[in-house]
Amino acid sequence: MTQSKKKADCGDHTDLITDLPWNVIDGILKYLNIRELVGTSILSRKWRYMWMSVLQLEFDEDFFYYCEEYYEGPEISRIMMEILMLHSGPLYKFTLSLPSDFMQIDCLDELILFLSTSGIKDLELQNLGFRTLSYQVPSYVFSCQELTSLDLNGFELSVPPNFGGLKRLIVLNFHLVTFESGALEKLIPGFPLLERLTISFCSGLECIDLSAPTLKVLRINSEGNIKTISLKNANNLIDFSLLDYRDEDSESVGVSCLIKSLPKIQRLVMEIFSFYYKVLYAAGGIRQSLVDSFSSLEYLQFVGTKLCEREGVLYIVSVLTNTPNLVELVVKNYEYGDYDDEQEPDQTKELESNGCCLGQLRKVKIEIGSRFKYSLNLIRFILANSPLLETLTFKVGIGLKQIELPAQLSISRDLLWMKRASQKAQVEFIHSKQ
Repeated sequence: MTQSKKKADCGDHTDLITDLPWNVIDGILKYLNIRELVGTSILSRKWRYMWMSVLQLEFDEDFFYYCEEYYEGPEISRIMMEILMLHSGPLYKFTLSLPSDFMQIDCLDELILFLSTSGIKDLELQNLGFRTLSYQVPSYVFSCQELTSLDLNGFELSVPPNFGGLKRLIVLNFHLVTFESGALEKLIPGFPLLERLTISFCSGLECIDLSAPTLKVLRINSEGNIKTISLKNANNLIDFSLLDYRDEDSESVGVSCLIKSLPKIQRLVMEIFSFYYKVLYAAGGIRQSLVDSFSSLEYLQFVGTKLCEREGVLYIVSVLTNTPNLVELVVKNYEYGDYDDEQEPDQTKELESNGCCLGQLRKVKIEIGSRFKYSLNLIRFILANSPLLETLTFKVGIGLKQIELPAQLSISRDLLWMKRASQKAQVEFIHSKQ
């Protein structure tokens, strides 16, 4: 083979990846774990330093488990710092997932201190061994003044004496965090641009009392340890979700004081597995203090409200009659038992047609267990009062109890003969066979 022929053959093997635009290469590199990312340095001279300019780094469990095969704990900490020191250019996102058996927690302060000087914008810290190893959130986290998103998982949190806030923070997520008493109330005022807050299965928060004028989205997941929730000056909150698991005999979460202060709420999800509606529903109707907050609702979801008893259905109806702008409704309750033992519900004036009060409702989804009779009354009310309704899905028999054929035919017949305010409304009856 001649020299010219060899050159021609070599020219056919163009390095197409290296010649891609940098933003495309960065899009490829961000899907590699840290070991693969650093490994790209051996591909060619052009690739040798590319990994050093990626916009995000992640030290996950796989990184730690791989390193443990070859290095001692202190060496792993040194390797992480070396990688950070070699990185050049802006670093916008940093994720660290400490495994349950990692003991070199001292390195965390050093890592965060370094990040605080690098202009980090998105920081995720996870302590996967929180059940056996409790670690404090490094105080240097609050020195990362460029942060717009902060995610803390499995740490203990107290407010440092010199806390000056994070003036650019927009998104804040707490998961399995143990709060020092009063810490949350001290922190939130230090985030003047905060728009999204998630508090998920945290401890040390019996009472949540916040002033959050810029907050738009709030998610609270609890296991029954939160007693009261109060938001002051939360006029911009448009999306609120509350998931609260508690025993029926335990004290209901005090949300009435919260809801009355949310005049712009558009999306409300209540997943409370208790008799909470007995707190909000009193004297034959919804409390007047809550009515104004429901007027702007467009999406409403109830999970846990008992649809196998009169109070649960009346509570939902009381809310619906005060939601003139509601577009979508979801109701879920999986009550199991013998459907043939269920009493026939009484007809009440609250369930009579109410002048098409649901003028904007277009989509409804109702999922229940095996007790369906009270749910049919709710559906009858919705169909009679929703002139723009497009679809209503009724799913029955989910889980432990399947309804027999006669009951299915009875439900289908009732749904077919119900009066409908919307001529185009489609009603779908689904019976789970699982």
